[in-house]
Amino acid sequence: NQYTISNIIEGNNGSQEYEDKKYIFNTRKKIINKLKEEGFTYFKIAIIFNTTEYQIKKIIKEL
Repeated sequence: NQYTISNIIEGNNGSQEYEDKKYIFNTRKKIINKLKEEGFTYFKIAIIFNTTEYQIKKIIKEL
């Protein structure tokens, strides 16, 4: 994919991809928590993220 190719061109190693995914996942959790604090339901958060309510609950449980 484009992300992997750009990392190869830039000379980044495989651990960079892992760190990026970890950062993105943690950022999603923070956003979900913030939306929950503002009164959004899991259903509405799922619509915002264009995913299922189940996936949102799964992310929350991994906090």
